[in-house]
Amino acid sequence: MLMKKFLILFCIPLISIFIVACILKQIPIASKGVLDLTKWDFKKDGIIDLQGEWEFYWSKFLFSKDFSNPNSFENKTFIKVPGSWRGHIFNDKKISGEGFATYRLRVILSKPSNFLALKINVIFSSSDIYVNGKKITSFGIIGEKPEKTSAYTKPCAVQFESPQNEFEIIIHVSNFSYRDGGLLWKIKLGDSKDIQDLRTKNIAYDLFEFGTIFIIGIYHVCFFIIRKKDNSLLYFGIFCLLAALRTLIVGEFYLKEILTEVTWESTIRLINFITFIGIPVLMLFIHSLFPIEFSKKILNLVLTVGFLFFSLTFFTPARISSHAMPLFSIFILPILIYVIFVIVSALKNNREGAILILIGFSIIFITITNDILYDSNIINTGFLLSFGLICFIFSQALVLAIRFSNAYITIEDYSIELQKLKEKYQNVFENAIGGIFRSTHDGRINMCNKAFARILGYDSPEELINTVYDVSKQIHVDASKRKEAISLLQKNGFIKELEIDAYCKDGHIIQLSLNAREISDNGQIYFEGIALDISEKKRLEKLKIEKEIAEASNKSKSEFLANMSHEIRTPMNSIIGMLDLALQTELNDKQRRYIYVARKSSDSLLYVLNDILDFSKIEAGKLEIESIGFNLNELVKDIIEMLSIKANEKNLELQSLMKSDVPISLKGDPLRLRQILVNIITNAIKFTEKGKVSIEISKEHENEKKASILFIISDTGIGISKEQINRLFSSFHQADTSMTRKYGGTGLGLAISKKLIELMGGSIKIESELDKGSKVYFTLTLEKQTIEDKNNKQKDEHRVIKNKEDKEIKILLVEDNEFNQEMAVGMLSNRKNFSVLIAENGKEALEILKEHRFDIILMDIQMPVMDGFKATEAIRDPKSDVIDHEVPIIAMTANAMKGDAEKCIDLGMNGYVSKPINMGKLFECIDRLI
Repeated sequence: MLMKKFLILFCIPLISIFIVACILKQIPIASKGVLDLTKWDFKKDGIIDLQGEWEFYWSKFLFSKDFSNPNSFENKTFIKVPGSWRGHIFNDKKISGEGFATYRLRVILSKPSNFLALKINVIFSSSDIYVNGKKITSFGIIGEKPEKTSAYTKPCAVQFESPQNEFEIIIHVSNFSYRDGGLLWKIKLGDSKDIQDLRTKNIAYDLFEFGTIFIIGIYHVCFFIIRKKDNSLLYFGIFCLLAALRTLIVGEFYLKEILTEVTWESTIRLINFITFIGIPVLMLFIHSLFPIEFSKKILNLVLTVGFLFFSLTFFTPARISSHAMPLFSIFILPILIYVIFVIVSALKNNREGAILILIGFSIIFITITNDILYDSNIINTGFLLSFGLICFIFSQALVLAIRFSNAYITIEDYSIELQKLKEKYQNVFENAIGGIFRSTHDGRINMCNKAFARILGYDSPEELINTVYDVSKQIHVDASKRKEAISLLQKNGFIKELEIDAYCKDGHIIQLSLNAREISDNGQIYFEGIALDISEKKRLEKLKIEKEIAEASNKSKSEFLANMSHEIRTPMNSIIGMLDLALQTELNDKQRRYIYVARKSSDSLLYVLNDILDFSKIEAGKLEIESIGFNLNELVKDIIEMLSIKANEKNLELQSLMKSDVPISLKGDPLRLRQILVNIITNAIKFTEKGKVSIEISKEHENEKKASILFIISDTGIGISKEQINRLFSSFHQADTSMTRKYGGTGLGLAISKKLIELMGGSIKIESELDKGSKVYFTLTLEKQTIEDKNNKQKDEHRVIKNKEDKEIKILLVEDNEFNQEMAVGMLSNRKNFSVLIAENGKEALEILKEHRFDIILMDIQMPVMDGFKATEAIRDPKSDVIDHEVPIIAMTANAMKGDAEKCIDLGMNGYVSKPINMGKLFECIDRLI
C-alpha cells in the first residue's frame, strides 16, 4: 500500500511535465530558419519562445548584407534552438563544443510593431545580437580564436522596433570557454512591456526565493550553534545557504547586478562548486535523519566523489571542468534513487517525518532529473530546480519544526516526569533504611533523613541538626576517624565502607559504615553520604568467627580421633587376630580361660573405640546411611541370639515379639539398625539386675512403597528420673556419673543411637521411672523391597556360592607390620587352598608382580617406601610392567572414617576391610572377588 502511494506521488509530476510538453507542441516553432507568427497576437497570446530550426553557419560571422549574396548560402545548415551545436553535423563531421558560428532567424508578423523586445537568458559564451542588421546588444567579445575571445553572459531584455511585418535576428556566437556552445537556453519574443514585466517578476521571484531559503538556512545554522547535539540542523542549514546562493546565479543571475566585477569564469566555478558540494551536504542531511537505513559506505562514496569533482572545479579552468557536470549527473542520479528507497524504508520503519521528506525529496529528484535532461538538450521543458528546492526546503523545514515541536513536548513530559522523580526521590530520601546525611567541612550536619536520626537515637532530623554542632566531638567516639575521613575525601573524592564507632543520643556506642563523597555547591564544600548501622552485622561476624573456630576445633578433634583410631586399630588387629588364632590351638582350661578373658576385653576395647569413631564420624558429617535390602526378622533374631549370652550371665529373660503384620523384607541400613538395637538392648541389660528385657516390634502405618516401624525396648532395671532423661542423649554423659564406675561404658551409646535414628529419618524417646525400669521408643520409616530387589539379592548370593571353588588361591599380602603379617597368614591358613606370599611395601609388591600372577592382593594402605594407594595406581596403569593389571585388590586399613572406602574403590581397588580384621568378613570379601 505504501509503495502504491509512493508511485502515484512520483508519477504525478512526470505526467504534468508530459502534459505541458504536449501543450508546448501547439505553439508555433521555426522551420527552415523562418518563424511564422502571422496568427500570433502578442497582446492576446503573450510572449513566445523562438524555438525550432534556425539557420546555422559554422565558422562564419555573417551580417544582413551577406545574405543578399546567394553564395553566402553554401554553408547553410539548420540547427535546433535551444540547444548546443556540439555534435551538430557539418560537412559530414560532428563539430565540437568549441568554435564560432552565426545563427539567423526570420520572423514573420501579422503586423508591424514598434514595441517588441527579446528576453535573452544565457548564450555560451560570448555573443553579438543583431535585429534587421542593427546590433541591439552584446555579451563579452566574440572572436575566431580563443585568444581573441572574452567570455561573458547574463540574462537581459532588449527592446527593438519592427516597422515591417518581417524582421531578421542574427546572433554571432563564439565559445572557447565551456563544454557546449551556442543558444543553449530559450530566447523569448514579446511585447516590450510584457518582456520587462517578465524580467521584473523573475528577479522578484529569485530574490524572494533567495531571501526565504537564506533565512531558513541562517536560522538552522544558528540553532545548531546554540545546540550542537543535532547535526541535521547544521547540514540542512548549509544546504539551504548553498541553495540560496544558487538562486542568485541561475535564473536572472541577480548576482551580476550586485557584483558587476564577477567574471564569467568565476560564475561557472561557483555553479559547479554549489552542485558538487550541495549534493554531498544533502546526503549528510538525509543520513543524519535516517542513520540506520542510509548505508555509511554509500555516504562515504558520495563524499569522496563530491570532493574529487570539487577539486577538479577548483584547480582547472571552466573549459575543462564544465565537462565534469554530465559525469557527475550520471553518478548522482542512482544515488538520488537510492535515497528515495532509503526514505521509503524509513517510512516503513515509522521514522518521524519520513512521509514529508519523501514528498519533498521526490519533487527535488524530479526537478533535478528535469534540469539534467534540459541542460543536456534531451528535453525542452526549462529549468525547474528552483521550484523543487523551494518545495523540498519547506518540507524539510516542516519536518524539523515538527521534530522540535515534539522535542518541546517531550521536554514538557520530562519536566513533569522530573517533578514526579523529585517527589519520588524525596520520598525515598525520607523513608530510606540507610541514613543519608550532608555535613559541612567544620562538622555541622545541615541535612539528613529520618533513618539517620533514628540510627543515632534522635526523634527527628530537626532535633539532630539542632543538637549536633560538631560530629567529631558529639558522634565520633574516636575523633581521629573524622580526620581520616576528611583526608580520604580530599585525596580521592570519596570514602567507601569506612567503619567508625559512634555515640547515640543516650550515650551508648554503635558501629557505623560510612560511604561518602565530596561535593561543591555554590562554592561551598560539603560531605554527603550514607551511614549504615552495622552493629548487628559485627555481632554476627564475631559469632561466625567463633563458630568457625569451634568448627575448626571440632574438625581437629575428629581428625585426632580418626588418627588415634588408626593407631589403636593397627595393634588391635594383631591382638585380636592372635587371640583368635590362639583359641584355635590346643589349650588347657586355665590357658583358654585367660585367652578368652583377653579376647572379651579386646572386644570391649574395640566396642569403645567403635563408639568414639562413630561419634566422630557423625559430628564430622562423614557417616552415610546405606539403602540395601535386608530381612528384619533375621536381623532381630541374630541380635537376640548374640545378646542372650549376656542376659543369661545375669539370669535375665530376653524376649522379642514381632507382630504378624510387620513387613520383614525392607530396604535400609541393616548395619546401623543392628548397631542401634544392640546399643539400646545392651544398655538395658547393663542396667537391669533382675527381671527381663524385651523388644516389641509393631507397624504404625504402611503404603505400597514404605512402612513405618515402631521399636519398643523395655527393661525392669534401675530406671532414671525425668530430670536425668535429657542427659542420656548428650555425648559422654550418663544419668549419674557414679554409674560409670559401677557399670562402665563411654556414655556414647544412646547419643550415637539417637544421631543414627535421626540420620535415618526417625525419632526416639524414653519413658522411665526410678527403680521401676525404662522404655525406649523409636520409629523408622523404611522402604519395602520389591520383587526385583529380591531377585537381585538371590543372584548375588548365587554368585558368591559359585565362586567358592576348591582350588589353589594365590594371595599376595602387602603388609609392613610383622605382627600383622603373622596374624594375617595365620587367618588365611585356615583355608587349605590359600597360598600366601608377603611383600613388605608397595615397591616390593610391584617387583613381585612383574614376574608372578596372583588371584588376589591384600593391600595395606599406610606403608613406608610406597603406600598402598600408589602401589594400586601403578598396578592399574597399563604402562607399568606388572603382568596382570586387573588382579583383584582388597584394601586392609586401620582408616575407618567416611570416604576411606570410597577412595580405595576410586583408585581401582575391588574391596575394603577395616582393621581389626574380622576373619569372616575377610573370607567373605575374598570369596566374592575370586
